[in-house]
Amino acid sequence: MDVLEAIDEVRKGTVRPVYVFVGDETFLIDRAVKMLRAATVGEGIAGFNEDVFHGAKGLDGHKVVSAATTLPMMADKRFILVRHAEAMNADAHAPLIGYFK
Repeated sequence: MDVLEAIDEVRKGTVRPVYVFVGDETFLIDRAVKMLRAATVGEGIAGFNEDVFHGAKGLDGHKVVSAATTLPMMADKRFILVRHAEAMNADAHAPLIGYFK
């Protein structure tokens, strides 16, 4: 699935548990991320159901999985964003891969 297909799905009300966007289409990726955030946490208080991680800062995959498996507070879903996951250490990807399966 490419970014445009993901955007189309979200417009139709379908939100999958995990999306991985890769590529140079930063405008489309940012648009998809904004739409997914709105579809999951809406205009609610971001601190309760939203976590943003940056792979370039020595991110541990266990922290991402912990956030993703935390139950949402006063909402149906949580929004977890990992930017620059490619910058994470190779061993930090293992927990993410396990979660995706």
